[in-house]
Amino acid sequence: MQLHALITACQQILNKQRSSLCYHNLAHTKGVVAAVGALDIAAEILVPAAYIHDLGYEQSAQGHEAIAIAWAEKQLPKWEFKQKQIQEICLAIEATQLGQQPKTNLGAYLKDADISYSLSSHFWSRGDLLRTEWQLENQRQYSHTAWLQLQYHFLEQLLFFSPWGQLYLEPLRRYYLQQIAERLQKMNI
Repeated sequence: MQLHALITACQQILNKQRSSLCYHNLAHTKGVVAAVGALDIAAEILVPAAYIHDLGYEQSAQGHEAIAIAWAEKQLPKWEFKQKQIQEICLAIEATQLGQQPKTNLGAYLKDADISYSLSSHFWSRGDLLRTEWQLENQRQYSHTAWLQLQYHFLEQLLFFSPWGQLYLEPLRRYYLQQIAERLQKMNI
């Protein structure tokens, strides 16, 4: 397995993305990679999956996971990844789909690591980046109030699937949910 070659290829692809992808970009990918790296669990699967999981955004936000999976299936054999590894990487990437229940434990960890990028001390600024990306990419504009309501609804529905997510990310989810509720209350909404 030639992990360094894969990382270099992914970084080159992500460096060439449109500037309008201001959330789903190399910084986001590196954040997800850092999260899975800190877990010290199956790095040979989770690190490649983290690097690949959003590569499809350059082509389309809709179905970007399937695009990333197709890329992985085609490209990973050249870097000496075994078929079982490729299969596990693809299942982990598949788990990052919104509303998708992970089929594997590693998928659960990647899904939680993916969302951990926004559930950090940078919650508000990264939310603004996502809002800007949606505006630039999809012409979807949200007022401040509508964005807060959307974030509230998202966090209200959010589930964590790994023990790590349940232990460390769930308190952050509740914290930011409370912060949004307080902001909306101050606005009399």
